[in-house]
Amino acid sequence: MSANNVNTSSSYNSSNHKNNPRRKFNENQQKKFQRVRNARTIRTEIIQDIRQTRRQRNNNANVFSEDAGVLKLPEFISSREFEIKQLQNAMHNSKKSSSTRVFQDLPRKLRRRTASHNVKRIPKRLRKRALNEMKKSSQSITTGNTHLLKDKPHYTKKQLYKLKMSVKLLRLATKSKHMRYSINYETKNFKKYQLRRKFRDLKKLVNMHKNLKDGKITSIKNSVFSFKNAEEISTPHANQLAPLPLAKSIKYMKRQKKYAWLPTHVWNSKRSHMIKVWGKNIAYTPTQKCFRLTHRLGNANSCLSDGCLMEDSCYRGKMVVSSNNCTESNLPKLLSQIIKNKNKIVIDGKVLGPVDLYWIEKPSKLLLILHPSIYATVFNYIASKFTEYLCVTDFQYNIGSIDLFGATVLQTLAKVLRREFDIVNIEHRSSSLNDDYQLFMQLASNVRDINALPISKDFNLGFIVKDPRSLKRPQLPKDFNNKVFNFDEVIQLLENRDSNSDVWKNLFTMEGKHHTDILRFPSKSTTKGSESTQSGNTDNSNSAVSIPLIITKTTLGWRVLLPYHWVLPLWNKLNKVPRTYHIGLKQEQQLHYEQNKLYFPHDWPFTPMGYQLNCNEAAAKKEVWERKPFSKKINYQKIDSIHEEELPYCGEIGDWFCCDWKLLQFLHNGINYYLSSNNCSGNNNALTAIDIPIVNAAKTTQFDNQNIRNITCIVDIFELYKETHTAVDVPIELFNVKNGTENNLNLLQKHDIVTKRLPIIPIKFEAIDRGHPLDNARIYAISRSKWEDYWQLIVSKSLKTPSGKTDHESYKEMLSSKYLPKIQDLVGFVTCGTFNLSSGKGTCIGMVVPQELLKYDYSSSHYLIRNTGTNSYRIFKSSPIKI
Repeated sequence: MSANNVNTSSSYNSSNHKNNPRRKFNENQQKKFQRVRNARTIRTEIIQDIRQTRRQRNNNANVFSEDAGVLKLPEFISSREFEIKQLQNAMHNSKKSSSTRVFQDLPRKLRRRTASHNVKRIPKRLRKRALNEMKKSSQSITTGNTHLLKDKPHYTKKQLYKLKMSVKLLRLATKSKHMRYSINYETKNFKKYQLRRKFRDLKKLVNMHKNLKDGKITSIKNSVFSFKNAEEISTPHANQLAPLPLAKSIKYMKRQKKYAWLPTHVWNSKRSHMIKVWGKNIAYTPTQKCFRLTHRLGNANSCLSDGCLMEDSCYRGKMVVSSNNCTESNLPKLLSQIIKNKNKIVIDGKVLGPVDLYWIEKPSKLLLILHPSIYATVFNYIASKFTEYLCVTDFQYNIGSIDLFGATVLQTLAKVLRREFDIVNIEHRSSSLNDDYQLFMQLASNVRDINALPISKDFNLGFIVKDPRSLKRPQLPKDFNNKVFNFDEVIQLLENRDSNSDVWKNLFTMEGKHHTDILRFPSKSTTKGSESTQSGNTDNSNSAVSIPLIITKTTLGWRVLLPYHWVLPLWNKLNKVPRTYHIGLKQEQQLHYEQNKLYFPHDWPFTPMGYQLNCNEAAAKKEVWERKPFSKKINYQKIDSIHEEELPYCGEIGDWFCCDWKLLQFLHNGINYYLSSNNCSGNNNALTAIDIPIVNAAKTTQFDNQNIRNITCIVDIFELYKETHTAVDVPIELFNVKNGTENNLNLLQKHDIVTKRLPIIPIKFEAIDRGHPLDNARIYAISRSKWEDYWQLIVSKSLKTPSGKTDHESYKEMLSSKYLPKIQDLVGFVTCGTFNLSSGKGTCIGMVVPQELLKYDYSSSHYLIRNTGTNSYRIFKSSPIKI
């Protein structure tokens, strides 16, 4: 019947279109009609007689039923032979060819925008496969040399001659590493020289060093020290800061006049965003997204981390303080005047920042590692005040360091560090070197969670290793997994181990640095030496290379101390270890935040450097905000319903773009001055902070004899703040619990409002319900009455709906005004806040006025936090942070 229908339809169509020319179908329509015809043909092949099929079913096993009929397999296969072969070929070809191209399977850090057509953007090991894929798809291949197609600039003969001569000079200046350090500093002042004279002088120096038979330069005593003159390389600078290191190439010397490059600058500048700050050019953050990666790998817990993060920390200043009197050392007593709690630098009663202490020779020699923002201040203070008793030496360009974070730090170091047995005679080798290396290998091979061991912050391991470039690839030693782990033996080694003073001496004295001359052993010669050593040839000068290395425990991870110029070879080898990634300053701050540690200088606003950074960031954010169009930026002046009793002018209070510590100082000092003056004037009923009126309608603004505004209400405090808020001095200080009476804020004189610093303490906040705190958010204390009437119900989750959300609708009237905080309740600001991946909720770190100094009854463990530019509050639970 279907065939008849087909014929009928075709005759009908032909009859209707007799007079019209034959209609032409495109390719897609023809394929569609062909599929319909094939389906009808298959249908006609089904035997319609059901009775006949039932009789034949028992006799013929090759026939099966479908729907209402029976399909004959031989006829069906012969009619669909073409489709079956096409399906079989497609399945066969799909096994050999992948559905994705080679550049689509690369990890994120190896992906490039032009990798689909530019073979040079693909790793070398995969370029051959990429070329084959391009040829199969008939794709045009480019090599990335598109700049050759552009018109070349035309120069005059004079300009062309000068360009060629400058190229020759640069080649000569960078031809030999020995020559770079042997050229006198006066020669590098090329402005006084003509081109021919420069060419002649440099050519003489090159020829002179080519004629040296031993290949050594006598003017350089030690190449690890990189200062401007070769004569200054011999000894570190005592009682004076070292100048900036000499650039390795004349081509990049101008870029390093004000900001020194770290040993890994060239490597990091290709993979990170750099920032020029504190006299250094430092990696700020990698170009790749790494927020979650930093959270996963940076945690010291072995259950959460399966990799390692590393940062070039050579930007930190390192000084060695030693006692002039060898027989009787006053070093601990003298340094106790400026170092408090073994982790803070305090000069003239002001906290400057954190410090790391390491004893080289106890009690006569000490290593101090400081942040570069305070390094020069501390160095000059010690050198000037304790000159008679102490000698301070600048090692910031002599000793380098690499900070590592994560659970596999020791395993990663074990893949690239090898002890060199041929450096020193076996008879004269110290037993402490063997013990430290043995302990290091046991910890790296068997201890997964280093926090389970009783290791203090002062724990360090010191031993001598060979050139890391001698290893072709990072790998564990052969007997690494065969070491028998005995927990009691490790504990005994930790408790009864000898001091590794030999390694400290080799690292911080000239005698030990004789074998660490990296210029005598370039990378190519080291590689050849390693190949000859593996082949059995032991007669190699590289066996004399020894690198004193110290591994120390820090607050968040580990730190490797080694000679400055050996940082880059170790860095390059560490980056070849799988699951090892580089980070910058931003990721270091993230690690401190997730582990509830204060990061200097962002979370130290009570220091001069922290307060200055807060002001600089506010100026930068304000500039960005002003450049935005009016429709794209927040109008901070029109935000209302922020407090229970508003000021005469609405809008955000204080500076919109930073933590306004000056406002907090004026507010609390003004409140305490008002309460002190009124309670001492014979008032029987003692006033509290909540009793101060916002506006005094009975009186206008009044001034005293010295033309200073009288404080009669909160508005007067804000007006005084507007008049004098441009002061530069740090308005806050760290609260001292031992000297709580000295921090009392009972002010009786008006000028104390501006001059007296406000004590604050660091607090960690964790959201109870919802909440995403941001930087510079405002922190409010909760009065006891409001806590008991409303906010305690939210904490106890008695206002929860069946869906789990807080039922704020039924309490809209209470939220609108009655239970909002007052302006007097402002007690601090958030210095660092966001969504914490470690806790799975919003957390932040802030500074608040301690409860002991507040003149009202507040809740002791809960605070309200409001982001700038909003009028919504979230309740947070607080816990103290120890500094």
